[in-house]
Amino acid sequence: MTSTRGSWSGRDWVKVWGPAALLVGLACGLGFAILAIMQSREQALLPYPSVGALRQVQQGVRGSSEGGQLSSGVYTILASSLSAWELGAYRTQSVTLSVNGAAQVVSIAAVTPSLPVVLGVMPHVGRFFTDADAPPAEPDMLLADAPVAIISHELWVRRFGGDPRVVNSDILLDTRPFRVIGVAPAHAMYPAGTDVWVPMTFGGLAATDHGGYYLRAVARARQGAADQADAEWDRLQPALAAASPMNRDIHIIRPAFRDHVLGDAARALRLLGLLALAVVVLVGINIAGLMLGWETLREREHAVLFALGATMRALRWRVGAMLLPVWGAAALIAAGVAWATALAARGYVLKHGVADDVPLLGPGVLAPAVVAPGIVLAAASIPTFVRLSQRQFGKELLGAGAGVTTSSRARTALRWLLRWQYAFALVTLAVWMVVARDFLTTVRTPAGFDATDVEAADVSLSANLYASEEGATAVMQQAIAALEQGGSRAAVVLRLPVIDAGGGIWFRHAGAVGTADTASHDVTFNVVSSAYFDVMRIPTVAGRVFSESDRPGGVPVAVVNRAFARKFFPDGSTVGREVTLTPLPTVVRRIVGVVDDVAQGGVGVAPTPAVIVPFAQLPVRRLHVVQRRADNTGYVPRIADVIARLDPRIGVANALPFTARLRQAMSGMLLRLWLVSVLAGLGCVVAGTGALVQVSLATAEREKEFAIRIASGATTGRIVRLLAYEMAVDVAWASGAAAVILVLGSGLVPELAAWPVPRLIVAVFAGALALLVSAGLGSARPLWRVLHIKPSLLLRGV
Repeated sequence: MTSTRGSWSGRDWVKVWGPAALLVGLACGLGFAILAIMQSREQALLPYPSVGALRQVQQGVRGSSEGGQLSSGVYTILASSLSAWELGAYRTQSVTLSVNGAAQVVSIAAVTPSLPVVLGVMPHVGRFFTDADAPPAEPDMLLADAPVAIISHELWVRRFGGDPRVVNSDILLDTRPFRVIGVAPAHAMYPAGTDVWVPMTFGGLAATDHGGYYLRAVARARQGAADQADAEWDRLQPALAAASPMNRDIHIIRPAFRDHVLGDAARALRLLGLLALAVVVLVGINIAGLMLGWETLREREHAVLFALGATMRALRWRVGAMLLPVWGAAALIAAGVAWATALAARGYVLKHGVADDVPLLGPGVLAPAVVAPGIVLAAASIPTFVRLSQRQFGKELLGAGAGVTTSSRARTALRWLLRWQYAFALVTLAVWMVVARDFLTTVRTPAGFDATDVEAADVSLSANLYASEEGATAVMQQAIAALEQGGSRAAVVLRLPVIDAGGGIWFRHAGAVGTADTASHDVTFNVVSSAYFDVMRIPTVAGRVFSESDRPGGVPVAVVNRAFARKFFPDGSTVGREVTLTPLPTVVRRIVGVVDDVAQGGVGVAPTPAVIVPFAQLPVRRLHVVQRRADNTGYVPRIADVIARLDPRIGVANALPFTARLRQAMSGMLLRLWLVSVLAGLGCVVAGTGALVQVSLATAEREKEFAIRIASGATTGRIVRLLAYEMAVDVAWASGAAAVILVLGSGLVPELAAWPVPRLIVAVFAGALALLVSAGLGSARPLWRVLHIKPSLLLRGV
């Protein structure tokens, strides 16, 4: 590596400090880039002041931590009774937007005028709603007399070219004119992805409606009322129960708004932050060990310089000057890696549609990435400076022999640095192994359907064009008939599997045989046409699925999934039982079949009990059309073309293969796994190379010791067993430390708490085996030298 008699050559510098600069630059560049990417995404989704003071308000069943949407009656009580909180509510749906004769499906949200105030946002152009703009809420938000709207910044740029004259112009929502009064700031209005906002308030029947659960609410504690804010919620329960018998078993849940919006991204950000910190610490330990070894190799040179009049301060400056080019090289590498990582991530998210707001890194991020290597190198040099200050150069200069002698204190320091390096490497490796296993388990979990050769499109039927349920049903039946030409199969569905969240609904049933159960239960709800199960190839477990005989005026029927049958009818008597769904019209529906479980609301989400009703008996206007292409290669009509021929005023959007939409749904998960894998992989590379270099150095320093042992009669096998034992002890200690870190971390980090402790420990010890291999490789070359050179030559310092 180096000579203890001469100066460092350029080749020696590149061999030793070149890899050090590379590791420091990679760790700092990747760490800062990944954190900046995740934080930019968080800031894009949460551009609100004092976001920590915001709460998502949900209505749940007593005894359960799961929450859902509010009724307008409950919201009215909350808004009028809470003095320490500001409340805003919203509801969403899809409508058809017409601009200059071109129709498209857009997402619309009806919001209370107080919602922008609660969020703390200001309009980009124009103004926001006032109480005078907001009519009483109606079942269909567009039937109310609310002729004003606010459009999103994205829609303003995409459809209107960013023209400010759009304010005070008219747009058509489901063929009704709405006056645009403002443009929302980019990414700042809520919920994310909304194209148009219209106002609503609650009065009349809506203020006393406790059976319709269609509202979501956000709350912010008023300034100066923090002491009484939380206590107010508990005092509201009697008022809610007195307002309606339907509120007897409910309670209000207030999760943090940040966690509600970010979901998995919030957990991923914390996990990535921990991994980035672990990798940087790992690199620092690696460099600290390398510098200690370097100083030990040059102790005689330093002793000669000290004897020639060099001060201790000059020796420290000499070490520091040696680190300056390392910092310069590491800073350049960190800046390049940070920029390239951000560029790659931006390309990924634009390609897969995760987001369009991941910026290229600017000076605000590149500057810390450049400074960080200097901080890491400065911290890593502290043990070397301490060791240099403790040197007794007079004794070391008089030491006999030309071999390198290492004090027990320096050797102990090196060994402890190596152990901690192993421990942090095992933490990063264990986290990666568990995350990768969870991901593989998720993607391999049966989805309950087959989306091969299936196309899906979003369709919105205007209530003004199709005011009657018969008209909406008729036009969709015509579309299905046209799409089934050439042997294809087509159907309509309210909520797509996996992609759409499972909307909740309350139901009551007669209970098991011989019992009475009149309690309400919250389950997932869906509406499908008769061919849907055939199109998606969802297996039937018991009974039958819908048929053409399940028509309006016939016996009200329903199909449930396997999870529903297991939970509510474990005796197997599901088919033939009766349920009542609310807030739908009070109709007793007979269960005619049980189908396999299908996930709703994301890849890997566990299926929940679900009730499915036929489209013919409950038509909906905001739906999806799915079509399975026939096996032959003949003509297959496209969904958008068929709808356009039937009625060009019907909005169609996202007409894509279902597999493409699934890839979009999984892209966020894949991005997070990629980022975690990069950090964990870098940590393992750092640990592996550091172990190889430091074990090699430590073994080389002990050549004289081994020579003495061999000269005293020790066999080569005994030397190998001694080294193997020491390596095993170091790795075992590091494995225990890593396990303790992960177990203690599981109490602080929810992501680790979700993983079983045995799984974490197994991952730690699997990584320990890899480290043993790396340590063995690191000691192989110097050990070969010890075992193949005569002890007499080693003892003479040759």
